[in-house]
Amino acid sequence: MKDWRLRDRIGTALAFLSQISFTASIFLAYTQYLWRQMRDANQGGKYVKVKNVNDLFSLDVSMLAFLNRDLWTRRFSPVLGIALIAWYFIFFLV
Repeated sequence: MKDWRLRDRIGTALAFLSQISFTASIFLAYTQYLWRQMRDANQGGKYVKVKNVNDLFSLDVSMLAFLNRDLWTRRFSPVLGIALIAWYFIFFLV
C-alpha cells in the first residue's frame, strides 16, 4: 500500500516538473522571439513606443500588460499568441 502511494507522489511530482519546464521553455522562446521582432521593427524604420516595449517584456510576469491596446496589432500578434499559450498552461494545466 505504501509503495503505491510513493509511486503516485513521484509520478505527480514528475508531471508537475515537466509542466513547469515546458512553460518555462515557452517563456524563453517568447523572449527570444520578442527580441527578434524588436530588431526587425527597428531595422525597418518602424519604432516602438517605450511603454509598448515595457508591456511586451512584462507579459511573462503580469497579465495586465494584455490590456494595452497598442500591442494588439498585426506586428505583435504572434508574440501575444505565444504569451497567451504560456499563460494558458500556467492557469489551466496546473
